[in-house]
Amino acid sequence: MNTILLEMIKSLNGDYEKTFIYENGDVDIEISHNGIVTHTKEKFDFASELKEQLLKCYDLLIDTYDHEQNEDYQVIFQNHVFNSFFLYSDIHLKLLENQMSNLAVLEEAKYKEGQEKQDEFERMVLENYQNRQPYMKIDIQDCEDVQHLEDERAIISFALKENSDFTLGQSRIFSDTIDLASDVELPQDLEFVAQLNLSEISSYDQAHLLPKTGMLYFFQSHDNESGQVIYSSGLDLSRKTISGDIVLNISLQNIENKTEKFSDRYNEEGEYDSFKNEELNKIYGFYTDCQMDEEDIKKVSQKYLVLLQLGSELYGEGVTTYLITEENLKNKNFDQVVYTYVQS
Repeated sequence: MNTILLEMIKSLNGDYEKTFIYENGDVDIEISHNGIVTHTKEKFDFASELKEQLLKCYDLLIDTYDHEQNEDYQVIFQNHVFNSFFLYSDIHLKLLENQMSNLAVLEEAKYKEGQEKQDEFERMVLENYQNRQPYMKIDIQDCEDVQHLEDERAIISFALKENSDFTLGQSRIFSDTIDLASDVELPQDLEFVAQLNLSEISSYDQAHLLPKTGMLYFFQSHDNESGQVIYSSGLDLSRKTISGDIVLNISLQNIENKTEKFSDRYNEEGEYDSFKNEELNKIYGFYTDCQMDEEDIKKVSQKYLVLLQLGSELYGEGVTTYLITEENLKNKNFDQVVYTYVQS
């Protein structure tokens, strides 16, 4: 009996693709498109090719889960059904542990023996997923067309300086210490980016939108895909030592008011320069994104304020930005801050 080892089903708008991989190495690919069904048969070396298929599946699923969630994936592996999230998590775990062969060769007894452990893993992954911070990202479709965008905006700019001795509550970036207010807990699975003491910043706030006192804490995921901002009005601070992927111990200096002109983003020939002002470290001003065209930059800048931009002066290449609507900033609502990191 030629047992089906792995079955992959992809469906979208009534069409589907099915891939059946058998124990003897046979591969049967069935594709239905506009009511027409075609079959293709292939054969592959079990060990190397199955791993390659699973790696392709991993890449496909992570892309689908992150960007194309309208597609429905279901994978059946030795009578166990994974939806896209659990399959992605399981393969990712095996890749990290260099145990991909365990996915390819599982005897039935071992599979049953490990079922309870698998169920516990899925429960834990689902719990972590459900408790994750919302991933807020820019939705251009939700940004209104720009009829008029003011050419000049006030910004709060600052320079960076290496520092090894911070006073309690002092603003800092990518430090191995953080001064937490008593009502703030460090978010799990996120890296510390910056703390801003608003009493150091607010006197430069010509728009009078920032809280006058308190702390703003900025975090980002290790893959630079999402971020979080926490505000605390508390002054009861305690220092904690932390670790992160990046530890620079940077303090802010030369905080000052400046202006930023959108017209400065055009060269002498009138061409838009998407890299203009990417080196700036600032609050307010216009959004900077070298991967976004001029009109979309205008739309984003119309909808959002720049709560914090850390530019290529810090990274060498790339810009980290936290965006917030004016209404949310007025209401001290930082739950829907949008995080972006872009580089060429």
